[in-house]
Amino acid sequence: MISDRLQPDVDCGLTESTELSIPFGSAFAFSLETATTVGYGLPGSSNAFFEGCPELQICIFFQMLFSLFFNAFLFAFFFARLSRAETRGIQVLFSSKAVVRRRGGKWEVVVRCYDCDCQHPLVESHVRFYAVKRNERGGEGQSFERMRTNRPDDDYGAVLFTSLPSSVSHEIDEFSPILPPTLKKRKGAEFMIAGHGLENREADSRAGNRDGLQCLSCGESYGSWENLVRHIKYSRIVEKADAYPKQQGCCRHLDLDIDTSPPAPALSDRASHEEFDSYFRSEGVEILAVLEAIDPLMSGTFQALQSYTIDDISFGGEFTNCIRKGKKSNAFEVDFTKFHSISHSNEIHDDSTRGVV
Repeated sequence: MISDRLQPDVDCGLTESTELSIPFGSAFAFSLETATTVGYGLPGSSNAFFEGCPELQICIFFQMLFSLFFNAFLFAFFFARLSRAETRGIQVLFSSKAVVRRRGGKWEVVVRCYDCDCQHPLVESHVRFYAVKRNERGGEGQSFERMRTNRPDDDYGAVLFTSLPSSVSHEIDEFSPILPPTLKKRKGAEFMIAGHGLENREADSRAGNRDGLQCLSCGESYGSWENLVRHIKYSRIVEKADAYPKQQGCCRHLDLDIDTSPPAPALSDRASHEEFDSYFRSEGVEILAVLEAIDPLMSGTFQALQSYTIDDISFGGEFTNCIRKGKKSNAFEVDFTKFHSISHSNEIHDDSTRGVV
């Protein structure tokens, strides 16, 4: 309409005659036609290139540019809203309590998780543990450290099948951030290779993935205490047979009576529930469980979080079996009334007496 008023004598093809002005309805219909199509049916004799109306060409250009950006914005907005997967994390269920127990001679922290929407299994679901200490001494304030998981093994991504209730465990070893400092001082600790800030696990050394022990005489490294003891015993026999003097640098000089006691008592022989409880309370330890997965319907990544403070930790016991076979079919069912239940039927500190590894 503005272009028509600027040049009233020029025929732009939007009216049947140059003597007629463009009404608002015709201008609105032409604008709508410009935004929705690339062809025109004009009442006049124009070829729809509007050679004599440069103002109209400029208006059409900006109209099409605005239309393209508007369509792209609407498409991106609705796609982003539909593909949001944050609410999917509500369907991931964590146990109300974490269990600190001794299993197979090792202390561990165990939680249970399950995806309630098992008809649409999560893709690439994996879990992580973090330890938060709110009363950290030394002037650093609150600390935040990752806890390695043994089941599932985080070396392989800690992948879970969440369509069935799964237990996730962290072994409390010498490198664990939630190990009380009083338990780190033990006989034979000088043979252990320091982590130097790395997030190591004793299980890697026991499984042969790395060497966690080192002979102080020759510097040879070993993966287990048994192999280190064999090395020291053999070296002492050789040194004695060769009449090697007992001096610093030889295995006979090591202050370690391997014939009467192991090089270092196991953590399970020195720790107790009371020590963990006291340390967790004094340091304000909080265990944070994070499950990350991809929603199979919208392909969006989401996270489900659960935190456990000292009031949410059960010392001893184990989770009750919550999977049962259906009465009318062979399909397995999850009994939610037992999902959070912890059994203390066998009130013992070491489950290894039952042959559990």
